[in-house]
Amino acid sequence: MQFENPLVLWLLIAVVLIVIGARRRRIPLPHSKIALHANLTSFLPLRLLLSCTLAFSLATGVVALSHPTTIVVEYAQALVTRAIDIMVDVSGSMNDVLSDTSPSFMVDAKNRGIVVPEYDPVKEPKPTKAQAAYVGVCTFVDARKDDRIGFQVFDMRVYMGYPLTMNHNRISEKLPLIVTNKAHGGTNFDGPSRSTQNIGAIQGGIDHLLAMGQEKTRVLVMVTDGEDSIDPTRAAALKEQIDSNHLRMYVIGVGPAWKTGTPDLKRFVESVNGRVFIATNADELLAGIEEINKLEASRITVGTIEKRKDVGFVFIYASIASLFMFVALGFLVRDEN
Repeated sequence: MQFENPLVLWLLIAVVLIVIGARRRRIPLPHSKIALHANLTSFLPLRLLLSCTLAFSLATGVVALSHPTTIVVEYAQALVTRAIDIMVDVSGSMNDVLSDTSPSFMVDAKNRGIVVPEYDPVKEPKPTKAQAAYVGVCTFVDARKDDRIGFQVFDMRVYMGYPLTMNHNRISEKLPLIVTNKAHGGTNFDGPSRSTQNIGAIQGGIDHLLAMGQEKTRVLVMVTDGEDSIDPTRAAALKEQIDSNHLRMYVIGVGPAWKTGTPDLKRFVESVNGRVFIATNADELLAGIEEINKLEASRITVGTIEKRKDVGFVFIYASIASLFMFVALGFLVRDEN
């Protein structure tokens, strides 16, 4: 217990003096028959009780005036959110069909309410890489209810879909760009570099997260089938930016080349302690998205908050009750002559 006004407690000395003085002045009797007051001697237990009630009433009143408080520990939960930038390749090769995809992939997507742009099951029942990426990203966004998400697409340049936001409906409105963006060119991972002055996918993702990512955990998720080389000098510079800013990076490499070879992007991601998921079909692409979702699961932290609780009312009630008892016992007391 703590006291907001501890100096008031010095009044307890005055309480002791008052009680001593009261005891010397009043003689308690064993019963209240007034006619017998002159002849009966004092009754010691009643005298002690009278003094105790007076002392307790005054003392608890003094304690109440000192504003006593107790420390109450409360547990608070806080959700640890993330800033996640999704970067999707829209180069020309993303229009290739993923022929190894299971027949049920697009049916399952439709059953989950995902309407894939430009998909014609009669013309081609299997999805393109871009359409599979669209299904995967839609699934990912739906699962990240508490995170801020940004969305960009890229080929030789980076195109902003929507900046980091908690309004996931805005992100969903822009996701069809994965399929419908027709500004297809090559793939640029490391720009600006000696071969191009355009901002590349990695730098574009880093810039977006650093400019708008206020969260402690910032994540870059990239979906690409590209095999573009990465200049060693630029790789070192990009790695420094990712490491120094504690960014996380995941890449889903779409296509057989990722399974048979070791693209520069795969080596780069591994150098920054990121993860690469290889997808030769739409099913594996979706599995990679779901694995990233598990790895970046939202965490709940539990902290403690100390608050002071005023307990002065307890002493006020005790003081009043003792005062009533003292007054009641006073009817059994006569004054000394």
